Amino acid sequence: MKAILGNLRAIATNLAALRNPYGSGHGKSATYKGLEERHAKLAVGSSITFVNFLWDTHERRDI
Repeated sequence: MKAILGNLRAIATNLAALRNPYGSGHGKSATYKGLEERHAKLAVGSSITFVNFLWDTHERRDI
């Protein structure tokens, strides 16, 4: 369980690290090509799972 939770925690850190080199923000050339849609789906899906786990934990502790 600790390994799984550690990997879920790493999602937020690693998504933040992806923003600068692969994001479509300021300063990119006109020919810049970011990551593929499948990468975005993986990032969003894993983030949703992580947030759902945190929210469920929060609600359970408030009981």
